[in-house]
Amino acid sequence: MVTISYTNVLMGTDDRRNFLREGKYFHCVCARCEDPTELESHMSTLICNKCATNKQEGYILKIDPKTWKCSNCQHCLKTEQIENILEKVKEEVFHAQDDIRHLEYLLTKLTTLLHKNHYIIVDVKQNIANMLRTIIRNSLQRPGRQLYERKIRLCQELVVLLHIIQPGISRLKAIALYEMAIASAELYRLRFGEDEISAQELQEYLRKCEAMYRESMRLLLYEPPETPEGQLVKSIISELRDLRSDIQILDNPLPEHDDE
Repeated sequence: MVTISYTNVLMGTDDRRNFLREGKYFHCVCARCEDPTELESHMSTLICNKCATNKQEGYILKIDPKTWKCSNCQHCLKTEQIENILEKVKEEVFHAQDDIRHLEYLLTKLTTLLHKNHYIIVDVKQNIANMLRTIIRNSLQRPGRQLYERKIRLCQELVVLLHIIQPGISRLKAIALYEMAIASAELYRLRFGEDEISAQELQEYLRKCEAMYRESMRLLLYEPPETPEGQLVKSIISELRDLRSDIQILDNPLPEHDDE
């Protein structure tokens, strides 16, 4: 079966349905929109404060247009209450959008209120990932490993989420894999330079990065060459060429010379 999305898949159900109703003039009843958990992605789910206080796991889900209910304790909230909570959260995110430290702090705070996959949290994570990309690219010296590790973790989380909400051909997944491959390769080279991993281990890790690049390119196979995604394919090919060169050097190391 071939399907296509008319909306940004990283939006929550209410926003997607509103967009489709206003722009495409229909009420969506796809499997994701009809499922309160959004195919177990929980992109609109809130954390139940009552359950959290009792050290239990409870998720607030929308069960009808007017009511949200906890999956565990059955505590109910009105849609107006949920909307007020989300508006306040969005305002906080807006004021923190240019400050990576503030965003990281806010992310920690929001995970006590929203599911880790909530669309607002995903948006914050994407903002952080984009800022990390800029920091890494513009750094005069090689960035520390913490930046690479954080970037990789954010990409991994997005890829896992996209496997649920957008299986198959996905531009977003391709871009996330590309970004993850770049950061991973640099991190492994850094660890090798600090004698944390052997040449053989580095080679194995770089082959994993090669697989990520290949999958990213496969997902962009049908993109027109003149589009940004089509141009990204050229970047992937260039990165792959450099990566394979490194792997080949590791596979055939230069012989050591005797100083005597």
